[in-house]
Amino acid sequence: MIPDSLNRKEIRIDPSSATLETPAAELFDSVVYVPLQTIKQSIFSNIDQMEVTRKCYVILDESLNTIFLFTKDGKFYNKIVNTDKVAEGTFKKIGKFVVDEKREEISFLDPHSFYRFYYSFEGKYLRKMPKVISGEDFYHMSTGLDIYLRSANQILYRSNKAFFESNPTVATSNILVLDSLKKIRYGYLPLDTSTVALDDLYGVAQTFYNNHNGRVTLSIPYNYNIYEIDSIGKMSNTYCFVLPAMNSLPNDFMKNPVYKANRVSYLNNNKNAVYSITDFYQGDKLVTFRLVNALDLHNFLLYNLETAELISMIEIMPDHACFKLPMVQRRIYAAANNHFFISALSASTLFSAKEKLRKDKNWEKQLPQHLKKFYKGDQLQNPVLTLLYLKK
Repeated sequence: MIPDSLNRKEIRIDPSSATLETPAAELFDSVVYVPLQTIKQSIFSNIDQMEVTRKCYVILDESLNTIFLFTKDGKFYNKIVNTDKVAEGTFKKIGKFVVDEKREEISFLDPHSFYRFYYSFEGKYLRKMPKVISGEDFYHMSTGLDIYLRSANQILYRSNKAFFESNPTVATSNILVLDSLKKIRYGYLPLDTSTVALDDLYGVAQTFYNNHNGRVTLSIPYNYNIYEIDSIGKMSNTYCFVLPAMNSLPNDFMKNPVYKANRVSYLNNNKNAVYSITDFYQGDKLVTFRLVNALDLHNFLLYNLETAELISMIEIMPDHACFKLPMVQRRIYAAANNHFFISALSASTLFSAKEKLRKDKNWEKQLPQHLKKFYKGDQLQNPVLTLLYLKK
């Protein structure tokens, strides 16, 4: 059993009742646009993963198999790519990366080799170490703990079998916490392998969410709870979502053998059923998240912990707080110290917005200098980050 946190909260929502067309100024003190410098060495198209540190933005484009490093004002200064002249630093594929703020290191598992690769925040190759265990996703804490999500398939295939010989009781855990000596400290959320078949469950792009508070937030598919793991590896249940019946999975969905090998078909036949809650970030009194179902809709939502108001984020009305420009396109990528959320927009989206506003002669005069400079370029520029500063 996972203990509840002291401030555990139930979030009871109906996605269809989310407030539409909320003015941006009611939610945000300001929106800061950070164009990411576009030069030959820095061009990329997708943000598949992003972390914000005290010094930089760290961005992974999986299609390019490259991590790009930008200063906090958007200036490109280096990238991590597998053409490193140091032979032992040549990797095949970047999996999920993690950052260590204390050591100022970026590391990632190479799914096509036996190693984990380490680089500095300056993008310099440091070392590689043998992988300890395979995981669908992982997270690193500055206290030296590594936290792994193991997929149902990895558990069913009994991958890393030898690793669990000294601690067989956690061999079916979805979540593993390893200490700095690569020993298992905790195992959480065991999977009943007798009721799950191979390829029975959908996965999601991200499990762990850094709110920069010394803990890590996580959510896993087929579970309506949001958890936190603290600096010593103890997990607690911080939020529990309650959804309407039409949006909910059956209570015994992960336990009843009748669903074995039928879970994907069930979701395809019940497209409103939410099977995952992702992109969960907290900012003071607001939390943001995305509900995932077979409809594959962009259900970005904001929930006010004090008033219980549910707001459709994609429908927020641009106003003076954001220069009448859009703010969110695909998802929220990060949060920083409960003060702001970070999203991103394609250059073409911002140019389309400019075209709609061109009749307002005073609009462009009010833009900050860096946005005026951005609009002197073209639609082939890098994405632009949006920093959504929350009202106190």
